[in-house]
Amino acid sequence: MTEVTAENYVILLEKLFLIHRLEAWGTTLHARATKSPKIHVLDSGIGARLLRITPSNINIQNPAVLTEYGHLLESFAVCEILKQAAWCNNLAGKGHFRTSDEDEVDLVLENDDGCIVGFEVTAAKQVRSSDFRGLRMLKKKMGTNFLGGIYLYTGSRSYTLEPNLHVLPLDLLWQAVDRIA
Repeated sequence: MTEVTAENYVILLEKLFLIHRLEAWGTTLHARATKSPKIHVLDSGIGARLLRITPSNINIQNPAVLTEYGHLLESFAVCEILKQAAWCNNLAGKGHFRTSDEDEVDLVLENDDGCIVGFEVTAAKQVRSSDFRGLRMLKKKMGTNFLGGIYLYTGSRSYTLEPNLHVLPLDLLWQAVDRIA
């Protein structure tokens, strides 16, 4: 498929509200920042069906299925956060951040003052300190404009890993967005 044909399909799927294109954020922040958008499926039920993800094949811990499930969960969480952030009066920017060095933040929300909050999402039941690499890099680059980083996961415990870096269960997502708005 040619690049033009693929782009036309993406535009069509966006107009049908089946996908959301999340543009890259902070491309001037880091010399190695990528500019490619991320594509998120808006309906996780349709996405699961197309990927043949079922509760039973998640439970058998098939690595290929778990990887796809992780991507789908990220899309679900990002789209839910963006829905809630849409009512914020001071939302100035949104996007994902990724460098060619594989530092990544799934979602960055920026307010009118240039302050940001970063979100990472994982299907894992545990979050390791090393998982915060992208959020730490963003925190270092943004300095005092970094309000916080939130790592959403499928575990059950909330905790602060270090100042401004927090781990929250995914089911607290709606409360977390409400607090930073």
